Amino acid sequence: MCREILVQIIKSVYCFVVNTKPKAYKSTKKLSYQKRLVTAFQASCPQHSPLSTDLYGLVYHFFRRDIGIDADNLSKPVWDTLKGLLFDDDSQVKMRIAGSFDLLVNDLAVLDFSGLPGGIINTLLEVLETEEHVLYAECGNFTTDTIRLNLARNGN
Repeated sequence: MCREILVQIIKSVYCFVVNTKPKAYKSTKKLSYQKRLVTAFQASCPQHSPLSTDLYGLVYHFFRRDIGIDADNLSKPVWDTLKGLLFDDDSQVKMRIAGSFDLLVNDLAVLDFSGLPGGIINTLLEVLETEEHVLYAECGNFTTDTIRLNLARNGN
């Protein structure tokens, strides 16, 4: 498997690890970014038909140099790019989670890798050690048990 990009299907969950700087929704360089995502998806899932169910989407940007991209601009280009490939329409993405993780400030030990296949974990850990920007994206079937209120670990 390619070290740069790994796309794997895990029980109706699609995971992507791409060592690239994410592009904002209105970026002038967005086309090359979209092409990388599309190429990776098509190479790994050439016979895939778009899903027609409600979905959740998760995008994290791991970085060593902050580019100041906000959560909406981080996730929207990913889901817009995958429209017609992974799903019929991005309106199917009923829940989006997006965030940034500064690799110079935060400890990787806080990340929960449970449930991910070894290949995804290995690739993610490898690129997190060597790359300035890493994008992790995940999409799967939306269920109400994915809804969480009070995400604070010790909230009252």
